[in-house]
Amino acid sequence: MTYVYQMVCLANSKKPGGRCVAGKISTGQYQNYWIRPVAPRANRTITLDDQAYEDGEHPSLLDVINITYSDRQAQTFQQENHIIHDTEWWELVGQFDTRNLHTLVDTPQSLWETTNDDSYSGLNDRIPARNLVDARPSLFLIRPERVRIKVSSEGAYRGDNRLMVRAFFTYNRISYGLKVTDLVFESKYQRRGAGEYDAENILYFTVSLGEVDERGYGYKLVAAVFEE
Repeated sequence: MTYVYQMVCLANSKKPGGRCVAGKISTGQYQNYWIRPVAPRANRTITLDDQAYEDGEHPSLLDVINITYSDRQAQTFQQENHIIHDTEWWELVGQFDTRNLHTLVDTPQSLWETTNDDSYSGLNDRIPARNLVDARPSLFLIRPERVRIKVSSEGAYRGDNRLMVRAFFTYNRISYGLKVTDLVFESKYQRRGAGEYDAENILYFTVSLGEVDERGYGYKLVAAVFEE
């Protein structure tokens, strides 16, 4: 039995093999609850074909979309995951007004565990797999403070010279340095080249706790950036 939820798109970010799409339900009894459409395949990644509208276009941030689902995803710590019914087009029904984003903001005390578990280039940006067993919130829309963007070849030490974009910021007086997976924002800063940049025009981040990778960690990510 299938069902439909309408959501405001608050992330359409890169993920190995495709995209991670997420948003907040915009109508009904679950209004303002987070939902993350996932595909019925091993890595659950959403491809461009999965998320296509009937006219061939794809969702952008703040699109209001009807998506058909077949079931909740079991056995994951990401409590928002629902499996798409992959024979149905996604349906664009409107656009959410940027001026109303403040009505969707979350106010967690912290961005998950804050044990200063740092990756090679990050800050307070990962959680070991042993902590990621029970279902939990894995998405927030937050207002960050003191944002600084760093562009660098984070993998140069292992021969990977691609430029990566990372956001350093504070939230509730806690410091973070999270990889940016928002494709549009990432591309903009990659074009600027390696360096550090102030980013005073940023209003909100969608932050996501990604699936456990081969290193045995779930990484905290900036999945979408909303600017003035």
